[in-house]
Amino acid sequence: MSVLNQLYLAYDRRWRHADRWAIARAMGGLTERDGAEMLRQLLEHAVRRVPFYRKMSGTGDLSEFPILRKESLRREQERLRSDDLAARRWYLNSSGGSTGQPVSFVQDEVYTDWAYAAEHHWLESFHGIDPMATRKVVLWGSERDVDRSARGIKTGLVNWLTNTHYLNVFHTAPGELERYAATIRRLRPDWLKGYAGSLYQLARFVRRENVPIHGPRLLTSSAETLRPFMREEIEQAFGVAVRDFYGSREVGPIAGECRRGRLHMLRFHNWTEIVGEDGRPVAPGVEGRVLVTTLHNLAMPLIRYELGDTAVAGGSCDCGSSLPVLQAVSGRITDHFPTRTGGLVHGEFFTHLFYFRNWVEEFQVLQEDLESIRIFVVMRGEPPAADQAAIERQIRERMGPCSIRWERVDAVPRTPSGKLLFTRSLVENSAG
Repeated sequence: MSVLNQLYLAYDRRWRHADRWAIARAMGGLTERDGAEMLRQLLEHAVRRVPFYRKMSGTGDLSEFPILRKESLRREQERLRSDDLAARRWYLNSSGGSTGQPVSFVQDEVYTDWAYAAEHHWLESFHGIDPMATRKVVLWGSERDVDRSARGIKTGLVNWLTNTHYLNVFHTAPGELERYAATIRRLRPDWLKGYAGSLYQLARFVRRENVPIHGPRLLTSSAETLRPFMREEIEQAFGVAVRDFYGSREVGPIAGECRRGRLHMLRFHNWTEIVGEDGRPVAPGVEGRVLVTTLHNLAMPLIRYELGDTAVAGGSCDCGSSLPVLQAVSGRITDHFPTRTGGLVHGEFFTHLFYFRNWVEEFQVLQEDLESIRIFVVMRGEPPAADQAAIERQIRERMGPCSIRWERVDAVPRTPSGKLLFTRSLVENSAG
């Protein structure tokens, strides 16, 4: 690490993000009782300051609060905001989510500090990785992270100072997988992070083509469900265990795997429930719906927020952490779209096209064949022609020449199991 890197890290810890690092250091001493107290204070704040929750009795019993679903989050935007919002440093965020229903929400800087601190704590306490100083390669798709023109000089400089190198996996063109492997070999990162599906595609390529690859100290997946077959392929390709990290844009970090491979709920950042159809907690070993309560986003508390995922609560772990365990998480499937030239476009790319489109109620992008894409959309009013043109232009830039057909519907078609997927490809994936 250069002197400049060390000076920047010292500045970040001492001044730029001092609160964030202080929280991360304190997390090791937090107990289940501390988390329960944070929950009590959050519920008290919600009843007192958030119009949507003023009807509640204020007893502090989480089970008395209604389950908050995405449609309610969209419909009740104003009433879910704290009435002291003007006094907070807040910002607007948005997510397409795993269900294809775009939703916007407010978060504040205190929430952001806790979210970053939770991930830092998981990396340092569970895996011995300093998230700022460690050399890392990230297979990601957020334009602000991977697009040099979008992120600007300042962000690029910060990435350099923190030993971070991004690889854009929104579009995996022919030769890109080889380039990714070569970059990882050249940089020899201690930490490799990526979408579960992108790591899987790279692992398949590495094994099929017998391409040499560097095995990092820590390999983590996120943003999509890490299926058992994906885990096996990734671990065989890289020769190290992959550790899954579970979270969402709406609520941040939820759980992370320990060295024993158990998924621990980060109870000091989010209070997570696994419930049945009646909204009551299910027994350990029983699959239920995931509800999350944000403990530190006082600007817009999300209480018993339903992500659209299912999970199995799993008791305890002998790794030394007292944090409760999830046995498994299901859902969050993101397809890759094959192109005519043999490349792949990550499904998250299409989701991002619909962020902050107020005329979209819900959507699904369906690849019918290599030259045909259909977009099912439930609209709220008439869409601006410029919006639709921009979406079509960006799709063709990634997919190549193709027909794009919009279909206005009352409800986006569901899978046989009732799942609403935001992207689906009917084309056999032969590129990975």
